[in-house]
Amino acid sequence: MDTATRGRVNNLLTKTIEYNIISDSKIKQKDWKNAAEPLAQICYYAVLALFERDQIKPIDKMDTKTKFSEHYIETGIFDKPTGDFYNSIIDIFQDIANHETKKFNKSYVLDLDLKMRSFNWKIVKYIVGYDFMD
Repeated sequence: MDTATRGRVNNLLTKTIEYNIISDSKIKQKDWKNAAEPLAQICYYAVLALFERDQIKPIDKMDTKTKFSEHYIETGIFDKPTGDFYNSIIDIFQDIANHETKKFNKSYVLDLDLKMRSFNWKIVKYIVGYDFMD
C-alpha cells in the first residue's frame, strides 16, 4: 500500500475511533435512540477504509452493500453472517432517514455494540494483515 493510500485508510479508521467515542457516550447516557447511528457509522467507515485499501469506489452507502458482498462475501474473504450484519448496518441508516427508530432500545443497541466491535475487528485485522504481507 502506498503512502497516500495508507494515509487515507488511517484517516477513515480514525473516524471509526471518533464515532466509537460518540457511541460510548450515548450508551453511558442511556440515549439508545441516538446511539445506533454512531455504531453504524463505525462499521461504515471501517468498510470505507477497506475499500480505500483495495481501491474500490462505491457510489453511495447503498452501493457499499453491493460492493462489500461482491468483493468480500462472494469471494469467501468474510463469511455470510458478516455480510448480513453489514447489510443490517446500512438498513439502520435507512431507518434513521425514515424516522423509524422505535427498535433502538437498550437491548437492541447493546447487541449492536457487541456485533459492531466484532465486525470492526474483522475488518481492521484484514486491513492490517495485508499490510504485513505487502
